[in-house]
Amino acid sequence: MSICKTCYKDSKYHTKQLWEIHHREKICTLCGKPGSSHSERLWEMHSLIVRKAPRGIIWPLKIGFGRDVPTVIVGVCVWKNQSLKDLKPIYMECQNCKLYLGDSEVDLADVLDGVCLKCFRELTNQTHPWYDIPSTIKQVNKQ
Repeated sequence: MSICKTCYKDSKYHTKQLWEIHHREKICTLCGKPGSSHSERLWEMHSLIVRKAPRGIIWPLKIGFGRDVPTVIVGVCVWKNQSLKDLKPIYMECQNCKLYLGDSEVDLADVLDGVCLKCFRELTNQTHPWYDIPSTIKQVNKQ
């Protein structure tokens, strides 16, 4: 006898297939990581960004060397007898300056309160020029 985490019913009211479906780990649509690696606040922030996106089929898109970005298919256009999908990427933006966040900022959005690292430094008065120096130059200056 155990209680289901999804519907809060006893296990005897579930078939094996329904039990497996209810206990399958959720994958975050925005960052592609399992739900167990998210805090509740981070899960809510990521799901809110996806809910605000235009309605349509969500499709992964790889841009450069970064991780897969979720995109929404907003239309299809035909060019030279080929149908091309019109994709709109879903990005998370800074609550303060409205610029888009990078991968590390999206992963730490609950800690940074949804702002970028630059705005976070300004909010916490960490604006010394030393923070702007790249780490490779800092190591050279120490020697």
